[in-house]
Amino acid sequence: MLTAGPERGTGNGAGRHHIARTPRSAPLGLVDDDGLRIMVDRYKDIVKSGGKNVSSMRVEAVLHAHPGVLRAAVIGLPHQRWGEAVTAVVVSRPGAVADEKDVLGFCRDRLAGFERPKRVVFADGLPETVGGKVLTYKLRAQLAELYGG
Repeated sequence: MLTAGPERGTGNGAGRHHIARTPRSAPLGLVDDDGLRIMVDRYKDIVKSGGKNVSSMRVEAVLHAHPGVLRAAVIGLPHQRWGEAVTAVVVSRPGAVADEKDVLGFCRDRLAGFERPKRVVFADGLPETVGGKVLTYKLRAQLAELYGG
C-alpha cells in the first residue's frame, strides 16, 4: 500500500506531496471507487504459491464459515513445486465431525484453485498472544517439514 500526503517542514519542497511505502509487516489494502480503504491482508501473512499471492485472511474467512470449524489459521509452508503451499490449521467445533476431505471440499466450492489449502491439519488449539492473535510463526515452525521441505 502506498500513502501520500503533504511534506512536513519548511524550505524547498514544502507543500509538495510525497509517496512512501509502508513497512513489509504492514497491512496490504485496496482503495475502491468510492475511496473506501479495504484491508486485504498483512504482507507477512500473504502466501506465495505457484506465482500467485494468496490472502490468508480470505481463506480463513471461508474456513470459519464451515460448520465444523471453530478456529482456523492459514499459513504458507515450503513446497518443492509451489514455493509455498497454502496450509490450513483447524480447531474443530466441539461435537462437530469434520475431516480433511470435508473441509477441502467446502473450500473447493468457495475458493479459486490457487487459493485452496493443499492440506488441512487438525489441532487441539492454536498458539496465540494474550490478545488472542494467532502466532503463525509458531505454526510455520511446528509444521515446516509437512511437505518434506
